Amino acid sequence: MLDKINRLRTAAQTMALENSRLAGELKGKDEALQQSLTVFIEKLDMKNVEASGLRVELDALKATTVAPSPALTQQSSYADMAANTAPRTTAVPKTASAPPVKSKKTAERDQINKSRKVKATSRFVIEIPQNMSVVNAKAGVWHAVKAKCSNPKAKTIVSGKSLVIIPDDANTLEVIRGIDNIIEIGPKKLGVIIYDVDGGICKDELTECLVAQNAELGITAEDMGNSMPLHKLGPRSSDVVHWIMEVPPSVLAKIENKSLYMGMTRCRCKLHSTLPQCYNCQQFGHTSARCEQKTPSCRNCAGAHDSRACKDYGVKCENCKGPHKASSAIFKARGQAARSLIRRTDFRTQ
Repeated sequence: MLDKINRLRTAAQTMALENSRLAGELKGKDEALQQSLTVFIEKLDMKNVEASGLRVELDALKATTVAPSPALTQQSSYADMAANTAPRTTAVPKTASAPPVKSKKTAERDQINKSRKVKATSRFVIEIPQNMSVVNAKAGVWHAVKAKCSNPKAKTIVSGKSLVIIPDDANTLEVIRGIDNIIEIGPKKLGVIIYDVDGGICKDELTECLVAQNAELGITAEDMGNSMPLHKLGPRSSDVVHWIMEVPPSVLAKIENKSLYMGMTRCRCKLHSTLPQCYNCQQFGHTSARCEQKTPSCRNCAGAHDSRACKDYGVKCENCKGPHKASSAIFKARGQAARSLIRRTDFRTQ
């Protein structure tokens, strides 16, 4: 009897081990298939864009091709010959050419340029008390504004336990400024990054070099008085560093995408735009220090656990549920958040 029990126990253990092995193989195959599907979808999208471009070019060629007129084979009379030799005007058929298909990179650059032209205004934040609902808070703000402005124009966003109000005209802006217990947040200031600056150049020398060595760009001492070097980027052991500087719109127009001489180095200068992403909820626009979500969301698999404790349960985005990480560059919401940040930045030169 004991021998049978031992044999049954051994068989059960063998079956359990085999089951675990098969489960591991299935999981590995599932992940491999998911990755292959992701690569296939990306390649299919690229082929579709390429096919659309070729189709548009083919339609344009068909539209511009003019069929040859048939030659006259009969002997014409003298009157017909005289009529044919008379000057006449022929209407050239107009062909409507289809607009060229923009690449993804070109379309994204056009959207960013469009966002930069939006006039950035102040926004106001009202904290909703714990014993008050969002509806009552919005109603209170509406009555306070309506009492002083007959036709207010503004946009209201509910962000957790706060109301974010964005005025659309100057009259509404001044009225909202007069409301008690309201926090005004001005437009985001511009920042530039200057690459590969000599590590020995300090903050004060940075502004001096910009004015003295780049006179052809029209940078004045008054411009630098409104500018402020913020901090460095890059490894401390390197001979060169990257400087982040806050500048007004007038200075950005002079130095953006230009080569600047700093000490004995020629440096590149570009617009610096940081897009914060929360490590706790994976949303954009804030960091984990200001996050109100209590349960964390994994950046890798969208599970309800910290990203650092992920056990590789597959790849899934917490925001759009797509087959990619929440920090992926192909996530559409990242581009939308970046454009929203640009629209809140003051690019006005006057």
